[in-house]
Amino acid sequence: MHEKYGYMIRFETTFLKSSGNYRVVPMNEKIIIYYFSGTGNAKKVSGWFKSIAELKGRNVSLVDISEIKNNSIKPSKKNVLIGFCSPTHGFNFPPIMFYFILSFPKSNNNRVFILNTRGGTKLGGVHLPGLSGTAQYLTAIILLLKGYKIVGMRSIDMPSNWISLHPALRENAVKFIFKNCETKTKIFAEKIINGQKDFRALLDIVQDILITPISVLYFFIGRYFLAKTLYATRACNNCGVCYKECPVEAIKVFNNRPFWTYKCESCMQCINTCPQKAVNAAHGFAIGGILLINSFIVFYIFSYLNEILFINRNWFPLNLILYFVEWWVGLAFFSLFYRINHFLLQIRLFEKISGFFSFTNYKFWGRYKIPKNFNQ
Repeated sequence: MHEKYGYMIRFETTFLKSSGNYRVVPMNEKIIIYYFSGTGNAKKVSGWFKSIAELKGRNVSLVDISEIKNNSIKPSKKNVLIGFCSPTHGFNFPPIMFYFILSFPKSNNNRVFILNTRGGTKLGGVHLPGLSGTAQYLTAIILLLKGYKIVGMRSIDMPSNWISLHPALRENAVKFIFKNCETKTKIFAEKIINGQKDFRALLDIVQDILITPISVLYFFIGRYFLAKTLYATRACNNCGVCYKECPVEAIKVFNNRPFWTYKCESCMQCINTCPQKAVNAAHGFAIGGILLINSFIVFYIFSYLNEILFINRNWFPLNLILYFVEWWVGLAFFSLFYRINHFLLQIRLFEKISGFFSFTNYKFWGRYKIPKNFNQ
């Protein structure tokens, strides 16, 4: 018998207040957590869960899905508790995690839990939560259809790391948020490992449903736009850290400079971990590109097509289709402009002008870093 947790040789029993029954959890139940992480938030949450599981004598494996090749995941054996942990990008799981779950083998009577990290922040002494959108619910539906038993759904509001969109949080704020998130993660882990259920993520279902259209637009359009808003400044010394460490291999070398492709997941790893702080968000270029595309090119093309085809834009289905087509045409032009911009950045004057209109080029904007004193 374990003195602290009351373990028996092969089984532990937990009283479930909701049902008034005992659930017997096999002590040989293995735990596998599949995670994706850019700057380390989801990896840290997975590590906190693992620390509790190991204290309870469980065999735990953390698997970085970015290192898995050719869908080599085999169906899990019985007595395997499976977890998925990923950041929230555009109010959904990033495509790498979404497609991984889609291709995941069917269940062998396995329990499963879902953890998503989302952009938390601090206002005064209050830890403000982020939003999950479809991240939890779409994942749960897919896993239920594959035969899994969902036993836990929890959102962990780790510090927001989207430096392209906002300044980095102060170190004290990051530590404050980390402390809260560590506690919440370990409480969740304790429940799941003991055989209980925790569906706290469902408390946010109203606001998550309301922002579902945004998550859909981001998945089909927005993420491609954001993939073209990163560039390397003249401070880049071609050390190779960004493209060697990119978890989705989205950064290529073009004209002897890092070049971000449409595969970019906007995980923010490159911009936050570049040793030279040479990765910037092209705010001026992005705004200028949007204005140029919307004011002339796409508008002219589709106005011309409407006149030729006599398209009735009041018919909603066709109007929706044309909306997506317009965006894709716009993205094609934006990609062309990005290549031109990438070439012109070799000119010192143009590089200085681009830097002037990039907020990330200024020291006050900062970079996101995980506190070193928080061990997994």
